[in-house]
Amino acid sequence: MRISLGEVLSGHLPERVLGFLDEAAITRLLGAEVPKSQRVHALREQLADYVLSQSRDIAPAVYHAREESDDPGIISLRHDHPDLDLSLARRLLDTARPA
Repeated sequence: MRISLGEVLSGHLPERVLGFLDEAAITRLLGAEVPKSQRVHALREQLADYVLSQSRDIAPAVYHAREESDDPGIISLRHDHPDLDLSLARRLLDTARPA
């Protein structure tokens, strides 16, 4: 299955997944008791529940990935101050004067 980021962001992931899977896979995913007319809604709810259950793990990972830098000055600052925020480190370097 291929899906564009635009389709995902537009909320079309559940429909596309259900269109890709066969009946047996859909039953394993949603259960036999979900009527066809409710499948998209049920899958959307499952996806939302999954994202919420993972948000405690996802948020720090996204934050740390955004805080990475290969700038030697920032690396040096963080050697002595490992919890230094990236934007603050950049401001410090931008306003620092040569010794």
